Amino acid sequence: MHVAGIIAEYNPLHNGHVYQIEKARELCRADRVVVCMSGPFVQRGETAVASKYERAEWAVRSGADIVIEMPVTGVLAPAECFAETGVRLLQATGVVTHLSFGCETGDTEKLYRFADIRAAESGTFRSALERFLGQGMSYPRAYAAALGASGIGSDDIAAMQLPNTVLAMEYIAACRKFAPSFEIVPVLRNGADHLETELRDGFSSASAIRGAIRSGDGTYVSSVPKQVAEGLAASCTEPGADEKMLSCLAMAALRSATAEGLRALPDVSEGFENVLLREAAKHHRLADFYPAVKTKRFTLSRIRRNVMQNLLGITAEKRVALSQSPFPYLRILAAKKEALPLCGTIRDAAPCPVLMRHADETLCPDGAARLLLETDRTAHALHELVLDREIRKDHMGTVIVP
Repeated sequence: MHVAGIIAEYNPLHNGHVYQIEKARELCRADRVVVCMSGPFVQRGETAVASKYERAEWAVRSGADIVIEMPVTGVLAPAECFAETGVRLLQATGVVTHLSFGCETGDTEKLYRFADIRAAESGTFRSALERFLGQGMSYPRAYAAALGASGIGSDDIAAMQLPNTVLAMEYIAACRKFAPSFEIVPVLRNGADHLETELRDGFSSASAIRGAIRSGDGTYVSSVPKQVAEGLAASCTEPGADEKMLSCLAMAALRSATAEGLRALPDVSEGFENVLLREAAKHHRLADFYPAVKTKRFTLSRIRRNVMQNLLGITAEKRVALSQSPFPYLRILAAKKEALPLCGTIRDAAPCPVLMRHADETLCPDGAARLLLETDRTAHALHELVLDREIRKDHMGTVIVP
């Protein structure tokens, strides 16, 4: 049996995602599609526009068979850790045979070549990178310049810096390390670029759709499946209210933080905790705080993740717990009724507890799993506050879609 694995966020699920699921099933000749999806928070350091159970159900109604949650400790992490967490989770199911992802190129050989370049970063590259960073370049510019200094051509450098290609290289590296049997199957992106902010007819980026949702522009509905449009319309509060609530929670957590506590976060280094504390004392809103702390060395996404790690108490200790083998647990958020036998197969094959009912959490007695579960629980509770409405609780178990 062929089972296609997809790592996604569906924030929100849109027509391009549906196209990718369909193409992944076709190109992988897949009998089933299993998705590893971020939960309440997303990798760029924000909360999702809808709850994890809503988004998982949308995915199942749009072509996926099973959706499994990626623990938030792995979500709020750099691309390398995000990719490794997703690949390890899919590998732990014991059923996934292929990894498919959207990309700016459908050329698998080119992606492997780029991944080889990334993996073989030489001493020349590393010294050049440090030199360019020391000259005040931003990390992306310094990285590109270091590649050039290592003899990589300008066309390849440009291609390697495209958002989905960056993640594709991390997926390949993670598969080589944790799931060498996975067959890599890229799906050429259809429609808008990843970061495009303008809505298009039919295929818009998630960034453009989120912007429209938060500004009250209802024209985004042509870019998402019907059930997504209906779900967002039914649950939508005052446009932008989620960002305001998240800002209040995050700034309160920053103002009550200590330098020692911030140093314990997995991605705070080089004295950056002092910058965070200093600017948190000056600003009331994240919208003002982020520009004040952004530096050329540290990207805005990284800083957003630092802030959300602090809010949720995601320490370096928890990052280590996530990396332990076997994978700590698998929480199935949603599944097609006809795919329940595959859920049973996953239960039998997985080297870790598979959570479908509240009672299943008792199967996670060890410290690492409990530590991560508590963080997931906190993230889910905070997401309910941010969304300002009641959402499905974990104790209600997996959503079964007829």
